[in-house]
Amino acid sequence: MLKKTLIAIAILGLALPALAADTSTTKKFHEFIPTKVYEWATVGQVNVCMDVGYWIQIDFRGKCIEVQQNSALGNPFESYSGCLDDVKVVTNFNATLKATAASASAAGGKWSATLDGGSTYVTGGPGTFLVDICVAGTEVKISKLTAQNGSDKQTVAVVTVKVLPTGFNPA
Repeated sequence: MLKKTLIAIAILGLALPALAADTSTTKKFHEFIPTKVYEWATVGQVNVCMDVGYWIQIDFRGKCIEVQQNSALGNPFESYSGCLDDVKVVTNFNATLKATAASASAAGGKWSATLDGGSTYVTGGPGTFLVDICVAGTEVKISKLTAQNGSDKQTVAVVTVKVLPTGFNPA
């Protein structure tokens, strides 16, 4: 009896999967099952704030003010002047610019600088401005300089441009 039962179970184990298989073409593809799609929902907004500082850019990188003899300043052998025209100044505030010049070589001299012909230049608000930077030197002793293999553009003075927000009193 036990043997017959085991044989019957074995036959059923082999036959049932064969009977259960669906050979029709209608179930070969997956059925469409709708799924829920979630979208982002705005729940709130917050402002981003910052303290905007004063910003200025003066674009004279790689440039120099070339000076030539200028007899209108005095001794033609010791007097020099020159300008760098249309220097681009970009600022986000109403700025007052001031320029100074100082000797930077053995030639010495008394140097001065101007911005658009004046001792200071006021931008008149935020924006982009073109400014002429001019320099003049007297009592410049070029005899104290050494020619460097015929190289041009030796530095004899340095112009420093300073800025202050318009309306602020300098310290």
